[in-house]
Amino acid sequence: MICHPHLLALLCATGQASGAPSATATGISRALNPAISVNALFLGRASNIAPDEVGQEEEGDDAHEHDAHDHAGPTRGLSLQEAEIRMTSAIDPYARADIVLAYSPGEGLALEEGHATFDALPGDMRARVGVLKPAFGKHAPQHVHNFLFADAPWIIERSVGADVHGDAGLELSWLAPLPHFAELTAQVTNGSEGTLFHSPDDEDLAYLGRLRNLWDLGENGTLELSGSNLSGRNEHLGWTHLTGVDLTLQWAPTRSVNRKKLIWQSELIRLSRQDTPAADPRVDLSAYSALSWKLSRRFWLQCRLDLIGLPSSDDGELRSAGAMQIAFVPSEFQSIRLFYGHRPAEGHEESTEASHEVRLQYSITIGSHPAHSYR
Repeated sequence: MICHPHLLALLCATGQASGAPSATATGISRALNPAISVNALFLGRASNIAPDEVGQEEEGDDAHEHDAHDHAGPTRGLSLQEAEIRMTSAIDPYARADIVLAYSPGEGLALEEGHATFDALPGDMRARVGVLKPAFGKHAPQHVHNFLFADAPWIIERSVGADVHGDAGLELSWLAPLPHFAELTAQVTNGSEGTLFHSPDDEDLAYLGRLRNLWDLGENGTLELSGSNLSGRNEHLGWTHLTGVDLTLQWAPTRSVNRKKLIWQSELIRLSRQDTPAADPRVDLSAYSALSWKLSRRFWLQCRLDLIGLPSSDDGELRSAGAMQIAFVPSEFQSIRLFYGHRPAEGHEESTEASHEVRLQYSITIGSHPAHSYR
């Protein structure tokens, strides 16, 4: 059999093209495909509070404060806590896009974030437009798999919600020309997500401002001190104002053989809420403080204290909650966390029993997952 030299060359070229990593069977390049990653959280829970008692707790007047998108699942047994898929890609030389889809048994599939980011604006400015998580404090902007603990701080659940999905809006950030890192952020969103607003008037928006400051403490540590304010009209057309101060201290000796690390993170939050436009606002002042100690390359020991009803609160009753956790983190792609949490009884008549809960959480990450924001 005689093979024509031009036909042989064409067959060889076709074989090389089909073997190229950027080609597909249709001849369409994969080079422009977004980077895709998947996070999955699996959870085992045991609690002294039965599921029906939890439901009774959340039927009171303060039900809106307890939970928003709590993906922890049933109070007892095994469950999928959340699965998240993230896609990131450059749109063109001027912008990039991020899409985050999250699934949980209680909420189903939802768009958690989806926005375009413009990093190359003049004057050290950056803009984001789309579906944005609120840039309030340290915890609220985080996704579930990036929480410090296997749950959200109690004071966060009572204010912005355990895991707030993004809301349609616009964000503008400016890096101030100061000796230390200082970033000023302003957000305007629709105000329809979370537990704070939900005004019946579609023209009412939510407004956020945040000033973030970060200082280097030599080669081994950093100190961050920031302030945030989030305001908008609630479902009663009264104003809700959420004001917070957060402090984060990190210490990680660069010469440590075991890569030890210490993180101290605290937030103070003041919630002011009007039940009607003419009513005096109800004020709640609360705080949490969390300490995370990296004992060795793979083990973390953590504890957290929540305080609600601090002085200046209308409630007048100081209540506290606590949590402890030990985490085994063999790599950045998986972790196992054993968590214990205690919370006092909520304001319901059916039960006055404090809750004690144990959680065992397993987290995995596959694919090309972008780096999280510094914390």
